[in-house]
Amino acid sequence: MKLTSKISRIAICISVLAIILSLISAIGILSNIIHNRNQNRSYDLSKYISAVKIHNEKEFAAALSKYNDVDILAEGTLEAVDTVTYNGVPGVYSQIKVDNQTYNRHYSGSIISYSWDTTSTEFIHSKEIRFLGQIYPYGTIPFSEPKDNGAVYPNVNGWFCGDTRHEIYTSPTNEKGVLYATIKNKKIIDTEFFTDHSSIDDFLNSLNLSFIKNSPFILIDKGLLVCVFIFIWIFGECVNNGTCPFFAHFIFIKRCFEQINSGAFQKETHLIYWF
Repeated sequence: MKLTSKISRIAICISVLAIILSLISAIGILSNIIHNRNQNRSYDLSKYISAVKIHNEKEFAAALSKYNDVDILAEGTLEAVDTVTYNGVPGVYSQIKVDNQTYNRHYSGSIISYSWDTTSTEFIHSKEIRFLGQIYPYGTIPFSEPKDNGAVYPNVNGWFCGDTRHEIYTSPTNEKGVLYATIKNKKIIDTEFFTDHSSIDDFLNSLNLSFIKNSPFILIDKGLLVCVFIFIWIFGECVNNGTCPFFAHFIFIKRCFEQINSGAFQKETHLIYWF
């Protein structure tokens, strides 16, 4: 009877330890994945942090003359030097996208449906753009993607199969934003233009640069240490007492991880009640 009880206790201990080891292995793998992701993201952020900051036309002109193969962050307004229009659509724009569509009938078994299908697309855009006093060919700095203008030409009711229309998408003539680019031979290359931020400070703040300090990777490393501690502790309980306190220690484990997440993990004594 004692032998059977002892074997049963050993089996329980082995099972629990196997579960804990599996958990530790899984956390280690996840830790490596997050660590690699954070390294890549950290590199992406560093290029913006280390870039030369430019706030006006004078600084931009000086940077073009002074630097070569240097990254910059510049705040300003991107403008279309020559604006474009489209027949029947009011207003002027930096670029216009026109979807040429045909009204078609579709069959799916006994079901008949109708839809507007795009057959071709046209792009109309300005020839030149201006940024901080410098004029460049269109496309050197990208405007935001054209958005649905709400205009359809011609706009009539009572469509029939084979009828055609033009659906219009437009971009404004000017947009405030932050330019990231590389200066090379007094030109700018590899440009990115962020229209959802009007200033460099706003752009950098949005990157949440503190993510490295509060990285989940760090929390997982702490969690891994706690798991190792719990592993040793439960193993000792199993060997000494022949009992498995896994469920009884749930409250302790929960408190450990709560303190890890709050950044207040300290050495404390917890009273554990056996159930």
